Formats: sequence, C-alpha cells, structure tokens
Amino acid sequence: MLIGEILDSVKAVRDPYLRAVTYAKMGELLFKARRKEFKQAFTKAVETAQSIEDPVKMFRAIMVAGYYLGRAGIKAYRRIFQNIISDTEEFEGRDVILRMGVPYLVALEDYEMALSYASLIEDEITVDVARLVIIRGIRKKTEENSKEPLEWAFSAFEGIKNEPWRSKAAVDLVKINLLTGNYGGAVSTLVEINDGEWADYAFKQVVFTLKEKGVLENYLNELWNVAETLSKSFGPELLYSLTLAFALVGEGNAAVEFLRRARASPDVFVSIANDLFNRDLDVLPVFIRALSDDEAVAVGKAIMNRILDNPDIEHLKIVTAIGESTSDEAVWTKIARYYVLTGDFDDAIKVAFYVKDKRLRSLILADVAHNFVKMGWVSKAIDLALEVQDERYSPLVVSEVLIKALEFELRREG
Repeated sequence: MLIGEILDSVKAVRDPYLRAVTYAKMGELLFKARRKEFKQAFTKAVETAQSIEDPVKMFRAIMVAGYYLGRAGIKAYRRIFQNIISDTEEFEGRDVILRMGVPYLVALEDYEMALSYASLIEDEITVDVARLVIIRGIRKKTEENSKEPLEWAFSAFEGIKNEPWRSKAAVDLVKINLLTGNYGGAVSTLVEINDGEWADYAFKQVVFTLKEKGVLENYLNELWNVAETLSKSFGPELLYSLTLAFALVGEGNAAVEFLRRARASPDVFVSIANDLFNRDLDVLPVFIRALSDDEAVAVGKAIMNRILDNPDIEHLKIVTAIGESTSDEAVWTKIARYYVLTGDFDDAIKVAFYVKDKRLRSLILADVAHNFVKMGWVSKAIDLALEVQDERYSPLVVSEVLIKALEFELRREG
C-alpha cells in the first residue's frame, strides 16, 4: 500500500481524537524517514483536532499533534503550544488545559514553555502540581545522565506554595542536586521539606550519597545544623533516625557528636548501639570507640549482655572496642566471660589481672578454673583457683575445683 493510500485510510478511524493522534504519530515517522508526506500528516492531525466539538478533547488533540511535531525535531511545535495559550484566554476551563500541556512540554524538554504554562494557572493546587511535574521531569532526565538546565527546576520550585507538593518537590530537588554534584545545594534544600517522613528519607539519601562520594566530612557541620532544625520541627524521633544514618555509614564520631549536641540521655546511646547491632555489626565498633568512658559503660553493658546470650567469634571486634573504650571493671568482667565462652582462656586471664576489684577478679578466675577442669587441665585449674584472693570466695572456689578435679580423675581412671 502506498503512503498516500495509508494516510487516506486514516479516515476510517471514527473517533476524531484517535484519528488526530494517528495522523500525528504518522507525521513523526514520515519526518524521520525524510518523506515529504510528513507535512500532510501533521496538517491532517491539526485539522482533525480542531474539528472536535468537546473543547477539552480538542485542545488535548492539538497538544498531541504539537508533541509529535516536537518529537520529530520540528520547532514549529512551539507555535502550536503558544497558540493554545492565546486561544484559551477566555476559556472557563483554562487551568485544566494548561495543566494538561505541562507533561507534553516536559517530555519535549521544553522547560521554559512548561513553566510558562504553569505560571498562567490560577488555581493554587493545580499550579503546584504542574510545577512538581516539571521538577520530576528534570529529575528523571538527570537520572539518565542528561545535562538538564537546573535553573528551571529551581524556578519551578520557588512557585510551589502548598503541601504536600512543596515537600515532594524539595525531595526531588535534593535528588537533582545530588545527581549533578551540587552537594551544598542538596544539604540546604533539606530544610525546605515540611514533612517528617520525607525529611528523614531525603536526609538519609544525602548522607549515604556523600559518604559514597567520599565528601561527607566536608558537610558534617551543615548537616548537623539541618538535623537540629528538622528535629525542632518534627521531634526527637527524627534526630534519632538521622543520627542512626551517620552511624550506619560508618561515621560513628559524627553520630556521637550529634547525640552530645542534642544532650541525649545514655538510653539513646544504648538504643543506637542496639540498632547497629541488629543492622550492621561492622559499623558498631566505630560508634563505640567514639564514646567517652561514661557513655561506653552504658553501651558496653547492654551490648555485652546481648553478645553473651549467643557469643560468636564475629563479635570479637565489638568486644575489643568495648574494652578499649571503658575502664569499668563490671564491663571487663563481661568481656572476660565472652573470652571464656569462646575458648580464649589466655585473654580471659589477662583481663582478670587487670581487674582490681577482688570479687570481680575472683569471678573471672573461678570461671576459667571451672572450664580448665572440663578441659582436663586439672593442674592449671588448681593453680588458677589458688589465685582467687577474695576471702569470702576463695575457699569455696578452691573446694569446688578440687572436687571437680577429683571427679574428673575418677572418671578418667574408671
């Protein structure tokens, strides 16, 4: 079938809107194929659109014709969209028409005209939605590594007044800034978000991206100021979540500093540590080493209790970090118990002789001595039991070890 016959056959499409769209799509195909019939196809598309009685459908069909004209790379599409602005000046439903045109213009990457359309919309909510469409279109193109003129995204954002559209637009603007390497802009835009959940999400996106790019340390002070501002608006729960984000990317020092500036209670430090224990054991030692002695006592006791419930060699780095961060002998006693349970008796004994409290040292030595008996190291067990210095505890330990040693020998001989 010849091209002319194909174009003539489009008349068989009864729905005028669909007929106009068909002509427009054919126009694009013909132009890209460098066929002169493209002019006829686009002309038919506009003429068919103009014949539609329903004004909303008519303008939409004209927009579709303009859209495919633009896709074909023909600049005349702008005249079509400009004419729609003029033709709808007295139209009662003008806002609907203008809002309808924004996505087509965004798809054509004509953000200037898209913003012109949005700026002419009178209804506050409709204009906010239209501007959000522009920002999201720019963000999508930016994700595709397209170098978009970001000034249009900023211009679109400035005109958004109402929630939740302003917060949603701010989140997209944060993403655009991150994608283009404008990290300072991403951080400063965070305070424009007026929804706690969106603020939490966007803040974490910024932290994770800056960490990945190796520049997080350069923005720690600015991020603290933002976190403080957001927590005043949305409560301490948000500050907790933001602090946890720092800890999860291995910035334990920053997380601890945030908690100190917020004058967080010891319980908050413990909660952060517990969350890290649940999510990522590798980042917990960094957080623990950033703690002061007093902070490490509360965290150390809580984490050691969890570790002792199910001790494993994978916990060794955490245990070591706890031992390095506090001089509290009650915590050290728990550390010694971990060494005993994982079979590292030498380190358990070393800890015992660092402990000055006789009762705690006796507990550790007795624990090791009892395990020595179980291992069949009777002489070592007795020697260690004799090292127990607590007068109230020493006779009992020696007695128990000797009895167990005898039981072991009798079993071995029998």
